[in-house]
Amino acid sequence: MRPIGALLVFLSLFCISPAYTYELFGIKWPQPSTTFYVDISGEDGLWNDSFETAMYYWGVDTKFKFMIVRGEYEDPCDLREGRNGVGFELTDCGDAWGSTTLAVTHMWFVGTTFTQTDITFNSNKSWNVYSTSWSSWPWAGVSDFQRVAIHELGHALGLDHENSIPSIMGSYISNITILQQDDINGVGAIYGFPDSDYDNIPDDQDNCPNIANANQVDTDDDGVGDACDLCPGYDDNLDADQDGIPNCIDDDDTDSDGFTDAEEVLCNSDPADFSSKCTIGMPWLLLLLND
Repeated sequence: MRPIGALLVFLSLFCISPAYTYELFGIKWPQPSTTFYVDISGEDGLWNDSFETAMYYWGVDTKFKFMIVRGEYEDPCDLREGRNGVGFELTDCGDAWGSTTLAVTHMWFVGTTFTQTDITFNSNKSWNVYSTSWSSWPWAGVSDFQRVAIHELGHALGLDHENSIPSIMGSYISNITILQQDDINGVGAIYGFPDSDYDNIPDDQDNCPNIANANQVDTDDDGVGDACDLCPGYDDNLDADQDGIPNCIDDDDTDSDGFTDAEEVLCNSDPADFSSKCTIGMPWLLLLLND
């Protein structure tokens, strides 16, 4: 086993391509999660808060979750103890920092399985947290801790550098401050995509991602599964009076013909056309009258 240093180099440059071209180390955690021990001294907790926010960003749109143990320091230069640490260091664990190196992720693994990752930040650089353009006024010469942390955490879950299209995982620092679609796809390639309702249909393919519907039935073929559809079998996008309530459940009578919009949908008349009326005697109407 040996640590691999993944370097973030200061240079604002990107080559842009339309294809998704994420790069992977070929190493992954046994489960789509790992825990960091976070107690970075200085700045009244700014570094801790920003590192935790960086962890959060990876969990919003991907299946991977970074867990945190707050207030417990784990030396990122301690080797192979099985706990992920993070901190500022004067040297990269005894090695000289490169002139443009901001941070390094050290990786420990057996075969293709991570056992530990540690992140060191170059304390010889000036740091703060900001979301404006990199090193622009008033941050000239100052590195943004949070976007660098997001980048390094990407390495810690198995992503390599990607320079073909805009990505937080680019080896060249840029104005990108959050995950891009290529980063999300890369995590999906390693750990799979999120499945919020646990119906074995990934969210990006699920026509009802928050309610389990493994059969994906979509009666009206509107792209919304019946399990999530306000009116299965009817077009939820039609709203004659534009009040935000689909015709199929709207109690308004948009065309003032004596029938609610919902009733007109049931009898296949037009809720917005006075001359289009429901036919007296239809079974559904008799049922309404009997009620």
